[in-house]
Amino acid sequence: MVVPDEVVLVGRVHPVAEERRTVAVGELAGALEEREPLVDVAPVGAADAGKYVAALDLVRQTLMMPAMSAAAAFFPLAVQIHASKGDAAVRSHLAECVELLLSITLPACLGFAVIAPHVANVILGADFREPAAQIMPIIAIAVVFQILTQQYLHASFLLSGRNSFYLINTASIIAANVILSYVLVSHYGMIGAAWARLGADVTGFICALILSRFAFQVPLPLGRLALTVIAALAMALVVAAIDRSLQITDLTACIVLACAGLTTYAMLCWLFDISRIRGRLKTGFAMFRTKFANINIG
Repeated sequence: MVVPDEVVLVGRVHPVAEERRTVAVGELAGALEEREPLVDVAPVGAADAGKYVAALDLVRQTLMMPAMSAAAAFFPLAVQIHASKGDAAVRSHLAECVELLLSITLPACLGFAVIAPHVANVILGADFREPAAQIMPIIAIAVVFQILTQQYLHASFLLSGRNSFYLINTASIIAANVILSYVLVSHYGMIGAAWARLGADVTGFICALILSRFAFQVPLPLGRLALTVIAALAMALVVAAIDRSLQITDLTACIVLACAGLTTYAMLCWLFDISRIRGRLKTGFAMFRTKFANINIG
């Protein structure tokens, strides 16, 4: 049954209509943030601006897709759980979601930051490689805060219907970026723009975290998140140590370092039980064995 936006129940807007409005405002805020790189490079010349945007796009397109895919899975489910089972159930669901989101995002961003010079040499042209090798590690760290803000903390605004909080959060990011860009770019050029980008995303994360306390209070299981941070940092250190000893082409180095990082992080995930990986794998194997046994019987 399609419910029109104008339907009112018991003196209030129908929840479906309210959710539509909240999502629409969130999309507007996202569209404003998509234009934000223009602020980063406004004080930089055209040539440097092109190099900066190329590095920025490479990092974002590589790292944002896995996070957006994960969020696309748990965001609608969170709304459904909240509607059918209430606050306690959705908070339990979101606690698992943020751990899973960070366990995917953080190692990917840190690993990308470590091998950024090799990636730049493989993908970008000669004129773009040197600045990209300096810019991309900073942007990769900024993406962590951007993902946690947009793909997790914004769930607080959606679940509470606080439409204005999307716009307040976006305004804080743009304002921080404008101020930091005009201060840092004049002194440090493209590198200053990257640091301004990081500062703006950190500001946006803090602002969204504060706003979420006045909306729907999403959980942050610090103990389990700390284990994810430790595992990701340890993996990054291992990859950096291996990278120093390699004397191979950039493409081969990317492959070797990526495999080393994945192997190291997988072992640490099992050791620390990141995102409850042990139980999930046991459940998955049990389901596979049951299905395989049913196929043989049939």
